[in-house]
Amino acid sequence: MTETVQCTRVHVKPCEGRAVRMPERQHQLMPPEGMEVPHNVYWRRRLAVGDVVIVQPAAKAAATKGVKSDGNQ
Repeated sequence: MTETVQCTRVHVKPCEGRAVRMPERQHQLMPPEGMEVPHNVYWRRRLAVGDVVIVQPAAKAAATKGVKSDGNQ
């Protein structure tokens, strides 16, 4: 017997030119870099109509690597 593990959360970001509201955050707009959301009916619909795409979350360490505290590189 094979068991399937269903992912309950997914990292998505808005497609270019789209503004997407997040019902779990009082309908605030999703930031351009995206965020992790529940993989529920609402977000599956957003995926189906092309409002968002699934992405790998950016590593926080990579975003700050090579930047000095004074802003110069």
